[in-house]
Amino acid sequence: MRTDERDVAVKYADEAVQQTVIVEANLAEVSTNLIESQGETDAAREEAARIEREKQETLRENIVLLSQTLASTSLEISYNSELKALLAYQAFKFNKQYGGLQNQANIYLGLRNALKDLDVRYEITYPGHTESVRSIVYAPRNRWLFSAGSNGRLIRWDRFEGMPEPNVIIKNNSFNNVLALSNDERWLACGCEGLGIQVFDLSKPGSAPRIFSAHQNRVRSIAMFNDNLPGWRECSVRNP
Repeated sequence: MRTDERDVAVKYADEAVQQTVIVEANLAEVSTNLIESQGETDAAREEAARIEREKQETLRENIVLLSQTLASTSLEISYNSELKALLAYQAFKFNKQYGGLQNQANIYLGLRNALKDLDVRYEITYPGHTESVRSIVYAPRNRWLFSAGSNGRLIRWDRFEGMPEPNVIIKNNSFNNVLALSNDERWLACGCEGLGIQVFDLSKPGSAPRIFSAHQNRVRSIAMFNDNLPGWRECSVRNP
């Protein structure tokens, strides 16, 4: 190869190397831009998600406020019982569906007044205690309600319509303070002032209770173990 041809070839080779360097630099810049663009896209998505969450929370809060407004409006209506009931029920549905306070006073007051105006009998009176009722427990599987009162009566109720009749389990000569029921609904414990803890085996109706003396027989609270055994813990606030 002649000298001039070799010089030309070297020149072309140098130019090719320079072009390669330029291309590599451009590729690196493109890659950096892509990474930055991806980061901006992720940030945009996160921002969009945040905005959507805020929109949903704002909607929820507005619907809960609307439910309270509907309940208040229902309470003010005296000329149309059906409209009163419709607003009260819609207030209840909105409050429940959109996570309002579970025991919001106006919601349930609206339902109560609406039922009263429609002459719906929604309350059942249990006339078994002549003095104050101290404790109530419910057995959902057997549909039993147990109540303990200051008059010493421990009563089982198994009728929830019409006129309930008390089934007196025992009549103590002192206050019944507290009841507890095992998960399998077999054992019923009653903390009785001056007597201690009475434990009834509900699978044997009419059988005498087992009596356990504890805490100077002034038990205020009983909790059954989850294994359904007739054990209990006393976590009481006692009288001085």
